[in-house]
Amino acid sequence: MELLLVGTNHANQYVGNKYGDCAQFTEYLRSVCSTHEVDLLAEEMSIEALEKNSAKSTALELARTLGIPHLFCDPSRRERTALGIPTDDELRTSLGFRKYLLNHQIDRFEDAERSYWPLREEEWIRRVEACSFSICLFIVGSNHVSSFSDIVRSRGMPLQVLHQRWMP
Repeated sequence: MELLLVGTNHANQYVGNKYGDCAQFTEYLRSVCSTHEVDLLAEEMSIEALEKNSAKSTALELARTLGIPHLFCDPSRRERTALGIPTDDELRTSLGFRKYLLNHQIDRFEDAERSYWPLREEEWIRRVEACSFSICLFIVGSNHVSSFSDIVRSRGMPLQVLHQRWMP
């Protein structure tokens, strides 16, 4: 079991997102899958997030084309609650902030949100470990590459970071 990690802007994970380049990203992923003989494509994404954005997953579409398994690893809102991860609204409320953050509140909110990343990232690797594979290509938001890499390595899983921040 080896994990290949690619960090990117989440916009690249949504088919047709005007802020990303899913066509080039798909071709990049296709090349990685071929070169490394990837037999599992996983991503920091959930069906709930896709539905919220009325979008399709670049990685899921590619996995279907290649005939390999795909795995959504980010927990849903319900699953986050069970894991003790607050929603953005709950986090804002706990900090005493309103729905729209003021400039001076953004850093504090992001730090609080970041404090829950280990719980999310542990869930991602737990889901991957429950699968049978030789080579897994895992896509995450670029900000997670370092911390998720640490978790993967702590589990003793071989890891290769292909891109810290893939861009077209």
